[in-house]
Amino acid sequence: GREPSAYPEGAVARPPRWELAALAAAPFTVFFVIGGVSQTLVPLIGGRQLGLSATTIGLALALGGAMRFPGAWVAGLSSDRYSRKVVLVPTLFILALGTGVLALDAGTVGWITAIVVLALGSSAISVAAAALADRVPRDQLGHQLGIFRLTGDAGLLAGPILAGFLYEASGAGLAAGVTAAIAVVAALAALRLIE
Repeated sequence: GREPSAYPEGAVARPPRWELAALAAAPFTVFFVIGGVSQTLVPLIGGRQLGLSATTIGLALALGGAMRFPGAWVAGLSSDRYSRKVVLVPTLFILALGTGVLALDAGTVGWITAIVVLALGSSAISVAAAALADRVPRDQLGHQLGIFRLTGDAGLLAGPILAGFLYEASGAGLAAGVTAAIAVVAALAALRLIE
């Protein structure tokens, strides 16, 4: 690599690839969960299993959307005050928890709880983006943010396909369980690989 003096003042050295991969796992996971759970499983469970109306499902999803505001605010303040990793790891585990609640078949109350918990966990993506910006030299940040977003889009593509397939094959439990496992893996990668 280059000597530290070759960097512009205030720039940082490029982090190892494994750390960048752990950070990129966060947008993949968040968008995988949004596409596969919030936009696919939640409406399917609400309509097919719980017999809820389209209006009720829409209101519940709107509640989840509203909960993203306080979740992102708290996550942002906490990641500035403590560290990105200290907030990123728990928010990814929160995503796994919310998805796991859906796997339990806990009725309407569990369904609504899952929507709220998932919304709170979705703030992981903004924390991961801040962590990336902290670690990448300014002249490489645009490229790395493009990769960051691309991995998120890959999750948004894969999530509904896998969740829909597993739901059709074996029901909500398997689809939600596999998605929760993906979130756990991302959380463990962040815990282990991010400095």
